[in-house]
Amino acid sequence: VWGCAANGRGMPPTVECISPARAAGEPVIVAMNKMDLPDINEQRILGDLSTNGIQPQEWGGDVEIVRTSAETGQGIDELLETVLLTAEISELKANPDRKALGVCLEAFQDEGIGPIAWIIVQKGTLRIGDPIQVGPTYGRIRQMYNDKGETLSEAPPSMPVKVTGLNAVPGAGDHFFVMDDIEEARNIAEERMYAGRTQLLSNRGGPRSFEDILREAREGKVQDLNMILKADTPGSIEAIKGELGKLDHPDVRVSVLHEAVGGVNESDVYLASASDAVIVAFHVIAEDRAQLLADNER
Repeated sequence: VWGCAANGRGMPPTVECISPARAAGEPVIVAMNKMDLPDINEQRILGDLSTNGIQPQEWGGDVEIVRTSAETGQGIDELLETVLLTAEISELKANPDRKALGVCLEAFQDEGIGPIAWIIVQKGTLRIGDPIQVGPTYGRIRQMYNDKGETLSEAPPSMPVKVTGLNAVPGAGDHFFVMDDIEEARNIAEERMYAGRTQLLSNRGGPRSFEDILREAREGKVQDLNMILKADTPGSIEAIKGELGKLDHPDVRVSVLHEAVGGVNESDVYLASASDAVIVAFHVIAEDRAQLLADNER
């Protein structure tokens, strides 16, 4: 299901998804949103979609266009019915009687609760207490909520849920898997984390001393200011990176080595020490052990 604004044009994210879906032979449904606004232009949107390979049924094609409004609720029931009908006709099914797996949609750090992740179950059934591994993170499902904030005990295939219990904030797009036990989840997550850090450090070379930096400056070389960004949400990180990208100085070049949602941990300090980087934390704090390690590394 794709969404497009009735008062805009076919947006790039929508257009970019068309070719892969068509190549995979998957059915397509388009939700034309914002139908409550006064400046909508349905024909322009239909034309943009048609140009990019989406032929609406009303134009003789095979793609259902559902008019919706998130503000008024218009078309939402029709959209859900269309999705269910399309899934039934196409026999789109997933096995609920297996260990769950899926994808992390979004994650952030909550100061009171800790890491929180929005995930969608693709296969199997996710349950409270399941040990899971999500990219370089792991944990045991402690709490699970649906999109209305209601507490759940299990989540079947195709259900998006908000979960707590992870040791750190995973990245959007990271796949999750239910493991046999928490130790297996921890081992796989740590292997992935260290593999990523090792590759990053291998591309950066060894640490530089202050004398090295001064010598390179006297030789007229542009200095790299290495940074590690930690923040409370992915949006904060993107905003900071956007502002850093606007910096243009002849003597300093900013390079973001690592970015992640969550508090500053020991691994961040080790990376900063090994790569001569500065840690920038936005709306998050350092763990006690990380702070102690950073003080000793000075």
